[in-house]
Amino acid sequence: MVKALKGQNSNYGLATRHASFRAIRTFYRWLESEYNLDTPMVGLSAPILGKSILPALEQQQVLYLIDMADHIRDKAIIALFTESGLRLSELVDITLNRIDWSSRIMRVVGKGRKEAYALFGQLSEKYLREWLNEFEPSDNIWGINVDFKRRLVFPVTLTPSGEPLPGC
Repeated sequence: MVKALKGQNSNYGLATRHASFRAIRTFYRWLESEYNLDTPMVGLSAPILGKSILPALEQQQVLYLIDMADHIRDKAIIALFTESGLRLSELVDITLNRIDWSSRIMRVVGKGRKEAYALFGQLSEKYLREWLNEFEPSDNIWGINVDFKRRLVFPVTLTPSGEPLPGC
């Protein structure tokens, strides 16, 4: 077991070994707290997970996605996602007064309700301006109501038959 966690003669990947280590350590902590047994995990450290760089879309792929979108709003959303790296929850809450057109920066509320700034490029600016010439926002720039935003950001979990799980 220890050899597998250390990666010696192991057919398991680093993420699997890391998750297994954490599960075993939690189990031994429980044994220690419930039965006052010594844990053999003292002094052992979890396998270190490297930070992987996620693949990015190439510009031609982004332009293809934009070209395939039927509506100007969808084109603006795709452009903004790809140029700014915003999360969905940040994107749906953008309001007109949070956009600084001269420096192409927008103020967003990110994880943990922290305010942050996101840059956007010429492509996003083009489609955003085109969309906003067509649509006059009263709340967020997309015209998405609160209930729909909630469903986008926090999707309902469904049973195999398609029904919402109890409590969702």
